[in-house]
Amino acid sequence: MSYTRLSAEFDGLITEWQAEVGQVIATGQAVVSLARPESREAVVDLPLGALDDNQRIRVILQLDEQVSVAAKVRQLAPQINAETRTQHVRLALQHMPDSFRPGSTVTVEISGDAPPFHELPGSAVVECDGLSQVWVIDPSTSTLVARTVQVLTRTGSKVRISGELHEGEKVVTAGVNGMQSGQKIRMQREVSL
Repeated sequence: MSYTRLSAEFDGLITEWQAEVGQVIATGQAVVSLARPESREAVVDLPLGALDDNQRIRVILQLDEQVSVAAKVRQLAPQINAETRTQHVRLALQHMPDSFRPGSTVTVEISGDAPPFHELPGSAVVECDGLSQVWVIDPSTSTLVARTVQVLTRTGSKVRISGELHEGEKVVTAGVNGMQSGQKIRMQREVSL
């Protein structure tokens, strides 16, 4: 047994200790996590479909909202959080001032051409075979037609969705779980998109 000196390939900041003083370390076991001060990133959860190639991303420091930097998507998580319908995103920050320190709380602002969306009561969306869908009423036959949609955000009792919906179409907002395509319906109360 002997003591060993560890050295990093670059100057950096220790963000996490993964071993204790006096602990026996196995070959290949991580001891510390390092961050490069010159390349920082923001890690955020964004609504599914919130990012588009034509959009600009700004990261704003919450301690001083006058301080902001441009950012580019570095990595998108391959999996989506099924509960919140958000995606884990790593943003590479560009031209950072010193006030952007590791661990800072930030706000992400996305601008540019946002994907079109409709806002509906959350009760209108039903999950079927891993897909989100809404029931649209065919006005000529008073029957139901299933439309697959993408849930962009959920806030309280509302959802923002995108998909093949058109202005003026009538969407069922209550009792959607037992419905079937082609089912005849009678409307009690009308609310259009």
